[in-house]
Amino acid sequence: MRLVRVTLRHFRGVQESTVRFGDGVTVVVGPNEAGKSSVAEAVRLLRTTKSSSRSQAVRDVKPVGLDVGPAAEVELRTGPYALVYRKRWLKSPMTELDVTAPSREQHSGDEAHQRFAAILSETVDVDLWEALEIVQGESLDQPELARISALHRALDDSAGATGDHDALMAAVLAERDRLLTAAGKPHGTYAQSAAEI
Repeated sequence: MRLVRVTLRHFRGVQESTVRFGDGVTVVVGPNEAGKSSVAEAVRLLRTTKSSSRSQAVRDVKPVGLDVGPAAEVELRTGPYALVYRKRWLKSPMTELDVTAPSREQHSGDEAHQRFAAILSETVDVDLWEALEIVQGESLDQPELARISALHRALDDSAGATGDHDALMAAVLAERDRLLTAAGKPHGTYAQSAAEI
């Protein structure tokens, strides 16, 4: 998947702004409270939260003192698809999906939300994406990686020919016992490092 651009309107402290992403790596730089994390938050809300939602996450992005609905729009390419997906929450909620490739599609409302989710499920490992998301203000603990099928496949592929895994399992269990108590709490050098952090 490649983001082409993200546009925010009345989103937190951003009246209107568009971030365009190049073909390489795009680094978003700015002072605190300039709206950098709002870009990632907007993409997450577009993906996860219906325009009809009145959840705390949606209310948190509404600009203070304005009677407007926060809105976000993303243009992206994923697999064979090129599309623009937009939502407005709270005031005059709306959802629109405009797919321009491989064939033209236009959807609105819940149908647009469901089609966008289906396109992502078809072209992106959504579990891995969610595990890699870091939300400002949330814990930086390690994500739950055991449930991610893409990670399982990558580990299986890197293992090469199947064989006796007893030695590998013994090493894994020894390392776990060195770093964690039986209840799964950090101890030893792991607990010391966590305390220092």
